[in-house]
Amino acid sequence: MENIQVETKKVPLARGLKYGSIAGIVYFFIAFFANWNHPLELRIQSSLSHGLFCMGMTFFSTSMMEFFFNRFEGLMKKYIFAVLFSGCVSLTLMISVHLVMGTPEVFTTVFASAITSTPYYLLFPLKLVFEYEEKIDRFAYRRDENYRREWHVQKVSRPYNLKDFLKVVLLNLTKISMKNPAGVESLEKKFKIKEGSRELRIGFLGDLMPMYKYGWRLSDEVRGMLGEVDYLVCNFEGLLEGLLEGTLSGERQKVLLSQNHNTGILESLKEFLPAEKIILSVANNHSADYGYDYLNQNFEALKREGFKVVGSRDVPSILLDEGINLVAATEWSNQHHGYLSFLEYSVKHVDKNNFNLLYPHWGHELEFYPREKQVRLAKELLNDFDAIVGHHTHIPGPISKYEINGEEKIVAYSLGDSATGLYRRRYRYGMALTLDFGRNDTGRLELLEGKWCFTQLQKEEGRSYILKEIENYPV
Repeated sequence: MENIQVETKKVPLARGLKYGSIAGIVYFFIAFFANWNHPLELRIQSSLSHGLFCMGMTFFSTSMMEFFFNRFEGLMKKYIFAVLFSGCVSLTLMISVHLVMGTPEVFTTVFASAITSTPYYLLFPLKLVFEYEEKIDRFAYRRDENYRREWHVQKVSRPYNLKDFLKVVLLNLTKISMKNPAGVESLEKKFKIKEGSRELRIGFLGDLMPMYKYGWRLSDEVRGMLGEVDYLVCNFEGLLEGLLEGTLSGERQKVLLSQNHNTGILESLKEFLPAEKIILSVANNHSADYGYDYLNQNFEALKREGFKVVGSRDVPSILLDEGINLVAATEWSNQHHGYLSFLEYSVKHVDKNNFNLLYPHWGHELEFYPREKQVRLAKELLNDFDAIVGHHTHIPGPISKYEINGEEKIVAYSLGDSATGLYRRRYRYGMALTLDFGRNDTGRLELLEGKWCFTQLQKEEGRSYILKEIENYPV
């Protein structure tokens, strides 16, 4: 990662004076009460010296933390050394000043102040991390034209900047977010865009996460909901196991939070629809978990099973015979590489002669409604695409309609999860969606109508889950 100097949003002098003044007042009273059993004159003297010292030390420490932060590469090193080095210097100076001043209760005074200042020494470098990630180009690697190669696989990685990553951790520990900052509204479960005669129906499910040791199947209700579909589109989140055994690459690396599929779910999909009628997208944040060679092996293995596969940089889109140009792209990747189809380049794959359907891996996990930035992005993309059906958040999201250049276009922000072996109940909800298409006077396909329902994975007897239709999403 590029090692740039942090240019803080506030002038360092003003920020240092602000924090220093607050610290001076707080630490004056800490020293005053820490020396309560000593004469008043000595208490005031010690408190003033302690308050003034901490005011100056806090002012100095802001610069000191920025100095140490900028001396190292890698966010973890930057943060740790900014905390440790500045903390050790401050503690040493604090003890030295009190020994020189003859403070009667040096340990009590310093210990209380150290405990009080710990949050500052932990949080201010974290603020520097946030500012750093706002300044750098986190996705510069995606522009590398020499992408057909093995990139370094990180055993511990994250798709987001640190601030968003910490929010995902918090939401996992608490509850999902139902905040609706953009005021997004959802369409009814049956919606109409235009009148016309249906010629093609495409069905969509939510993310197909690994089922691990469990079986998976569609209920009769969901099969009925997806009845008469000509194609089924799914996000294949993760990689098939055991693809490098016996190859020159050897065994795959161990990567934290990697997603590993067995072939059971593929067989279940083929029981519902012939494989050649199922499109699997690999444009997601887990397809690069084991590197370039493994992704290619996974891509070819899915094709050998008969599926249509899309989502790599070399195969970013697929043109269905009836006139649908489906473009798969991802906003996120846990690994740094350039060989998947990325969202920022999706417009390049628009085919003006056909209906353009964007199938993006985007948004933020465990947030039901999209953020304002995502809504703006959706409307911008709809200037080139005719519809958007998204995934990634692991929970359902709204399906909305916007008028773009005089045309009504839909965005399904996320269809949640349709398959997962994870034990947590929140990951077992998703949506099934069908879109009907007909031809206009020029012979070009256009969206006529659609319908959707909420789904839930429910445990059956033995080691199996069934995907069932449910009336409402229990938040």
